[in-house]
Amino acid sequence: FSSPTGVIVGRAYQAPQTCGNGSLSGSYGFLLSGVSGGVFSEEGQVISDGNGNLSVTSVVNSNGTVSQIPGNGTYSLISNCSGTAVVTSQFGSNNYLFAVVQDGQSILFLATDPGTTVAGTAQSQSLVPSVLPQFVSGGGWYSALYFTNTGNSAVSFPVNFVGVDGNPLSVPAVGGSSTVV
Repeated sequence: FSSPTGVIVGRAYQAPQTCGNGSLSGSYGFLLSGVSGGVFSEEGQVISDGNGNLSVTSVVNSNGTVSQIPGNGTYSLISNCSGTAVVTSQFGSNNYLFAVVQDGQSILFLATDPGTTVAGTAQSQSLVPSVLPQFVSGGGWYSALYFTNTGNSAVSFPVNFVGVDGNPLSVPAVGGSSTVV
């Protein structure tokens, strides 16, 4: 956006189709920054139960003073994927407006308390399905997928391939045989 006195640069997101309190569930890593009685930044984790309740663990840097701050709060998320939240800690209550974007994988925050200009984002810490748009097999081409377990114990996880029509995709396996996975 621009005007004769300035230019505002930002980012637009497409919200999920519809939301409710249950659309915000799980853990999110967040970073907030701005001005609140001086230079302010906060990073941490917020956990939502999907029923309007939050728990927060964070580290705050306010004018160079660093503190670990646990907190709890509530939120309300309406069908257009915007909401309000109140988080209470040892320093009192903070109020926020927020929007759930990118199919629930990100949250945009804006503090609404007087004298505060703080904003930030949160990213889901949950594993999400991934799309491989360039996955190919045939005609002399193939895609290779490698999974590495760097831990000391066995792990298992599903890997599904679905065609553009929504049906299981037949993918050749090592050695030339084929299977539906």
